[in-house]
Amino acid sequence: MIYSEDDILMLSGIQHFAFCKRQWALIHIEQLWAENERTVEGHFLHKRADNPFISENRNGIRVARAML
Repeated sequence: MIYSEDDILMLSGIQHFAFCKRQWALIHIEQLWAENERTVEGHFLHKRADNPFISENRNGIRVARAML
């Protein structure tokens, strides 16, 4: 069976729906999204998390966020 783009749900949309149906509707139906302090921080943290060149030591434990 072949699906059109309109028939496919984005994984992030499923996560939004599970978390808050109102948030899902605002983002995925109304196309309303406003960045705030927390969303900007989340983007920054995710960018760091996916960088294989950043690692750190915490209490003698090496923390690596991505691997090459």
